[in-house]
Amino acid sequence: MHADGFRDVNYLEMRILRKMIEAAGVHSLPLMTQVREAKVQSIDKLGSIKFMIDPSLRAKFPDGPILNAQQPDNDTVDGLGPYINFIIFASDGLIQELQIYRDDGRDLIICIDPEKFTPVYPNSRLK
Repeated sequence: MHADGFRDVNYLEMRILRKMIEAAGVHSLPLMTQVREAKVQSIDKLGSIKFMIDPSLRAKFPDGPILNAQQPDNDTVDGLGPYINFIIFASDGLIQELQIYRDDGRDLIICIDPEKFTPVYPNSRLK
């Protein structure tokens, strides 16, 4: 694997990923194994990252979005938004991306805090 521009998962990214993967049921162990071994690269200023993972760690989970969570921002109106969204995408049994964005496309006002996540929802095919 070519690792130019890739780095280890940082502390905040690991906290986000662990919090989300807790909801993955039987898929938690292979997902955490991939995260621990992954190299990542930042892809935007909100903190989204793409993954580089050894193909030998491939697991059986569906392609597409597999886990998602939300966190309120300072200007979030409860039940209405805008929220900070977190989505883990997979393809061919490997995590590909952690996407982070605000509903309205604006910059985040507060710091990301996985303890403030609403429940994490697995893709229905992940169960």
